[in-house]
Amino acid sequence: PWLRLLRVGALFSPAADVVAGMAIAGLPWSMDAVRSCVASVCLYAAGMALNDHADRAVDATLRPERPIPSGRIAARHALALGAALLAAALLVSPRWPLHAVMAGLVLAYDYGSKRFVAASVLNMAALRALNLVSGVVALTGELPANPALRTAAFAYAAYIAAVTMLGVLEDPGSSVPFYAMQ
Repeated sequence: PWLRLLRVGALFSPAADVVAGMAIAGLPWSMDAVRSCVASVCLYAAGMALNDHADRAVDATLRPERPIPSGRIAARHALALGAALLAAALLVSPRWPLHAVMAGLVLAYDYGSKRFVAASVLNMAALRALNLVSGVVALTGELPANPALRTAAFAYAAYIAAVTMLGVLEDPGSSVPFYAMQ
């Protein structure tokens, strides 16, 4: 149940974002790059645990097989794990202010913006675009000036926005107007 809660199969994705951004910028591999990858994976895993914590009442009806509504994991334990993973991300991060902003976006999505479709789409797009540039920020200490990386971040944000919108539209519990979710 813990592996399912964290969506372990998807945990390679945030690290791949960091590596892709660094590759586009032509930056070398380093310990700070590794730390940035680990911080991103921790944030992603925290988001998964906290998402299930935030959605436990809805999941009890729509997805009763998930770890919290099925009783295999207590809601307070999922919350504690999510909080610990957020803290771990900030502790390991080579540039904790950037990862703190990303942690804020994770919390905003899980506990607020996903109730509003437009906000959730923009939140998720911003989070993943920031993750793409996080390795570059970790190594250089500044937002990238590289036009190729900026273009990639914008394209990735657009892609994530589209995927998030499709996810909302195919979710049986989200037949609501674009501007709000109940």
